[in-house]
Amino acid sequence: MNPLRHIFQRCGMTDDLSEEMRQHLDEKIKALVASGMPREEAIHAARRAFGNATLLEERGREVWMWPWIENLGADVKYAARQLRKSPGFTLTAVLTLALGIGATTAVFSLAYGVLIDPYPYREVKTLATPKLCWPNHPRCGWIPYTPQQFLEITRETDIFSAVTASSVSDVGLTGGPEPERAK
Repeated sequence: MNPLRHIFQRCGMTDDLSEEMRQHLDEKIKALVASGMPREEAIHAARRAFGNATLLEERGREVWMWPWIENLGADVKYAARQLRKSPGFTLTAVLTLALGIGATTAVFSLAYGVLIDPYPYREVKTLATPKLCWPNHPRCGWIPYTPQQFLEITRETDIFSAVTASSVSDVGLTGGPEPERAK
């Protein structure tokens, strides 16, 4: 049977389970009475032997259904009742949640834009920094380029769609009437 159908047909299944448990209890009582035990004593002995009927019914329902869905439904109903009883608390809780969610969204958006995705480029993964290699050194390295090397890379390579330069330190701009320090 479909498990979702079990959730919506819970009443009928619970009634069936209760009825079946009553039948088993009645059979036990009849067997004890047939063995010569008085009816009242047989009822008490059968109930002792059978155990806690309510607990057994709950365990039987847990096998058929998803108890966490029923518990969630009951919790939601209880929360709705409590929120309806105290509208002032409800308004305060809703406004607090709205403010908290809004502030969290704003902080995350700012942190994402500044820390995680600070580059103004569309595809950051396609950026490359070529290493410089010399014939007399066994390994290539991340040594800062001279302006002549940068211009050579710009002129001589056609594998890059664009080439740009940046520096962490101050740079002197020449070409005008006087050199200027760029920051």
